Amino acid sequence: MIYPQIRPYYKNKISPDLITSTAEKALQIMDQSGDVTIVITSSREVHQLNLAFRNMDCPTDVLSFPQGIEDPSTGEKYLGDVIISFQKASQQAESEGHPLEDEIRLLITHGILHLLGFDHHSLKERKLMWSHQRRILKQMNVNEDLFNYLESDR
Repeated sequence: MIYPQIRPYYKNKISPDLITSTAEKALQIMDQSGDVTIVITSSREVHQLNLAFRNMDCPTDVLSFPQGIEDPSTGEKYLGDVIISFQKASQQAESEGHPLEDEIRLLITHGILHLLGFDHHSLKERKLMWSHQRRILKQMNVNEDLFNYLESDR
């Protein structure tokens, strides 16, 4: 199950259905299942979490907190949390010229891939993760312009 949490200020700016359908589709394409919480929040909150948990004193667009534990109340595997900065997503979509919804889909997909154990520290890891992102987003029919953006060093 997907648990979307949208901070009050952003509730009228993004649909919980977009969050849920994107996460479900990404998991389905990766042939995975499990519970995920996806939080849409401010850059300030993401910055604070980045400092507290990664010791990085800077804002970022998405953070993932893998859990990989069984939820005793549902019996499902709890994959973890994905935290997205709405402001960063908006800025990136605007600067790259693609729809905000596609940026949100990218960040959710990116975060879920981290929950599934993918990373991009090495070139080999990055190529694999980016190929999964591309495959998932293509199946979601995102704007083709996003694929050039995916290839860049963001």
